[in-house]
Amino acid sequence: MKETVTVRKAIENRKVSLEQLISRKRIALSEAPPGRLRVSHRGEKSSYYHCDSTENKNGIYIPKSNLDFASALAQKQYDERIIEAAAQEMKALQGYLRNIPAMAVESIYDSLPASRQKLVIPINEPDEAYRARWLSQPLPYQSTRMAAPALVTETGMLLDSKAEYVISTQLDKRNIAFIPQFPVYLEGNKIIYIDFKVLNLRTRSEFYWEHLGMLDSEEYRSKSLPRLNELIMNGYIPGKNLILSWESKESRMDLRVIDRLIEEYLI
Repeated sequence: MKETVTVRKAIENRKVSLEQLISRKRIALSEAPPGRLRVSHRGEKSSYYHCDSTENKNGIYIPKSNLDFASALAQKQYDERIIEAAAQEMKALQGYLRNIPAMAVESIYDSLPASRQKLVIPINEPDEAYRARWLSQPLPYQSTRMAAPALVTETGMLLDSKAEYVISTQLDKRNIAFIPQFPVYLEGNKIIYIDFKVLNLRTRSEFYWEHLGMLDSEEYRSKSLPRLNELIMNGYIPGKNLILSWESKESRMDLRVIDRLIEEYLI
């Protein structure tokens, strides 16, 4: 299992970063010119003055030809504020570290004996374990169309059309987990079987994929488009959690389009 970056580790890294920052700024201050910078504003015009002592509050005018000196004074005061803010933050971080629990929540699973690990689902479940568990989810109902599937793949998967076979092949090539003919529940206890339920393992987001395969057929459109409207009205929104692909005699399925959809939503 990959090492989990805990809050404690992040804070310790932040402390190191602040310590290094303070060290760099202290070196810079040791090389900075003495005195302070006063800036006078008249409209959009700014004038710069060098206050070389506490008594000299107005300061000596710095001409435009010597703006590098003004910049050095401004940088000095900026660096002083950086050191002050960094020191305050470090003090707060040290107080937090004194009170943070020794064990992060992500580490609890690793502390369990193997006999208990196999009985629980960890919050930082490894990708392959999550994928296997997702694929093993039970189907409460099975599509009646699957009683006579159009295709049976080499792995024994039942598919309803050649288009589903093409899409499933592309999903397999990218190692995308999917379940064909997945039931979704609509208002009025209605069940619709969507072509695929698919998983983006990286984000652990679920999508549904519906392929509209005969859009040139009036009969097919009369059934598929109202079905699509029903899905949308029940929260299955194209581009959000519903992936759509389609074809007709005039526009055959394009594998480049299928791959583009996979890249967009599932990688």
